Amino acid sequence: MVSTLGSPSTLPVECPPLGTGLDGLPLPDPAAVEECCNWLKFNRLWGQLPDLALQDIARSLHLLEVEPRTFIYQTNQPAIGLYLLKWGAVEIYRLSSRSTNVAAFLQGVTLLSASIFSVYPLLRITKRPLLSNLPHLLLIAGLTVTSFWLII
Repeated sequence: MVSTLGSPSTLPVECPPLGTGLDGLPLPDPAAVEECCNWLKFNRLWGQLPDLALQDIARSLHLLEVEPRTFIYQTNQPAIGLYLLKWGAVEIYRLSSRSTNVAAFLQGVTLLSASIFSVYPLLRITKRPLLSNLPHLLLIAGLTVTSFWLII
């Protein structure tokens, strides 16, 4: 998960989960606990809990302000807590080399087959010999090569 507003194009190899090293922090002051408790009461799920349980949960929360493009958690990291989003948005990225390879393959096959099969309609529509259509054929080949280069 990544906080949004200018999402990264690539994910780093290793990034510790957000909140690592918060064990030694002092307990929050009573005003902060009350604010967290009031915020939890407004939630449909948390608001059904008794006040004593909400106060216990609010005392155990560590409020963190997260800058945009901050990595929160990555796959296969040990769980260190529960993340509650008070305000904002997160994006979930999934790394998979197989899905990108399949997409590139399908785009490439579609592009090559479209360029190959466009020669016959060109010759049928223009009713000219192959060498007379050379500018059009070179344009088709150029667009195919450029598009293929963009795909890969």
